[in-house]
Amino acid sequence: MSYGICNLSIVPGRAEPSDRAELVTQVLFGEEFEIVDENSRWFHIVLMADSYDCWVDKKQVLLMERPANQESQSAFVSSLDGIARDMKGDETRIPLGSVLPQYEDGSFLIAGTEYSFTGDVILSSETTTDELQTLADKLLNVPYLWGGRTSYGIDCSGFTQTIFRLAGIALPRDSGDQAIMGEEIEHLEETQNSDLAFFENKKSKIMHVGIIRLDEENNRHIIHASGKVRVDVLDDKGIYDVETDTYTHNISHISRYF
Repeated sequence: MSYGICNLSIVPGRAEPSDRAELVTQVLFGEEFEIVDENSRWFHIVLMADSYDCWVDKKQVLLMERPANQESQSAFVSSLDGIARDMKGDETRIPLGSVLPQYEDGSFLIAGTEYSFTGDVILSSETTTDELQTLADKLLNVPYLWGGRTSYGIDCSGFTQTIFRLAGIALPRDSGDQAIMGEEIEHLEETQNSDLAFFENKKSKIMHVGIIRLDEENNRHIIHASGKVRVDVLDDKGIYDVETDTYTHNISHISRYF
């Protein structure tokens, strides 16, 4: 059994072993994976954090003898990006949500190589729902990107997975899988900050997700990735876009994770 780790800022994870294949996810700096198949140029991998599988270019990852599997002992990048420097002084800019394994006093290890880090980190999972909202706001106006997981481009479930990861809650990669976790909340008026709202298409398939927030008057809004990361009105019907005076997504249900 072979393992690897991402030591670049962001590596495309594709549906098939081809540069032309669909981007289904992104592998972030410090994320570990198991290699389940390969050809001359590509590895078929399964990410250790969420069991998501994809294909990555062999030239863009680093092999390891065994996984460190130390996410609980790691820091996570909580600034939009940061700078990792290896002992030679080479710099790598790494995005929010990246993993810094065995982090201590501004240093961490990637496959035995020591790095220093400049930027903001989160060391524990003791994040309140209000702090989670502050983290979510850091990604406002980031453009939507199918398969994206970073401040350079993100999709709806990548957004919720990344923000909840910083709060110590491991969500699956896709909204349909996220939707079957948590405690379902029956009525909108019972929702709280940082509950997740899920939305369905005409065939009742979950197609979208966002994070609920309440204003000072307890009106419900949602922060979500649709065109860009944005805040819209949420009611019993779904997401209402004030600018276009239309409903853009039909609500399915709401779940709580805290």
